[in-house]
Amino acid sequence: MRLSDQPRYVGDPWRPGALDEVLADDGDVLVIGTGLTMVDVAISLLRSGADRRVEAISRNGRLPRRHADRYLGEVVPDIATWGESLDEIRAAVATHVARVERLLGNWRPGVDGVRYRVAELWGRLGHDDRTLFVRELAGRWGIHRHRMPPSSGVLVDEARAAGRLVIRAGRITGVEPGPDGITIRTADDVRTHSWVVNCTGPQSDLRRLGNPVLDSLFANDLARTDALGLGLLTDGGQVLDADGRPGPIWALGSLRRGELWETTAVPEIREQARDVAESLSDGRR
Repeated sequence: MRLSDQPRYVGDPWRPGALDEVLADDGDVLVIGTGLTMVDVAISLLRSGADRRVEAISRNGRLPRRHADRYLGEVVPDIATWGESLDEIRAAVATHVARVERLLGNWRPGVDGVRYRVAELWGRLGHDDRTLFVRELAGRWGIHRHRMPPSSGVLVDEARAAGRLVIRAGRITGVEPGPDGITIRTADDVRTHSWVVNCTGPQSDLRRLGNPVLDSLFANDLARTDALGLGLLTDGGQVLDADGRPGPIWALGSLRRGELWETTAVPEIREQARDVAESLSDGRR
């Protein structure tokens, strides 16, 4: 039985009106994923029902860290000697962040400084190291890099202390539909929830996303992805066709994740948009 076939399952909480029925109900909710989307959804759900209980589950049960109460700046490292392998880079990042924490009393400026070097570091990694990072380390990096506001952190702490928000590690192994909810099996137990909301985000492999525009580009050999399917291959943002030739299409933001990894925040997108505008104004096609 597929979870996506259930009427009380919400696959995309950001779709307009997706949570209307859930918010109008006061039943308990299972949220799949424990990242920033879960935080936003859980806060909204808990506000809508005084007696509602929200449970969030993910493979590791890790919550995003929170931003500091004030801006602490960024310490951008010199990465010239950080090496070419994932092991070397991981050790160098840990050393940098630990040094910043000793000097400033907080690890956040160290992590935020690494952010400006991620694209270069990602470019040093081979396919095997990239695969290992995505599988085993991306989640840990993400909870430190993509943090929740302090105000949200307070609400999460209060809800957890009151027992209204439960965070746990686990993996769904079975689904059983019912008239008033969905029974979810994990390795540890069986629980029934009135609703299930998926907050894990979109499919990371563009080839499996089911986007008609991208599927058309692939079918007509107008674009191709990196080996992991994380993003389109480009020449500075100009999309390469199946033969590796730049075509009339440009990409920015998350579509370039396979090449840059760090490419979803406003500073990176703003810089990419500027580069595209400059290239077009220079007559590059």
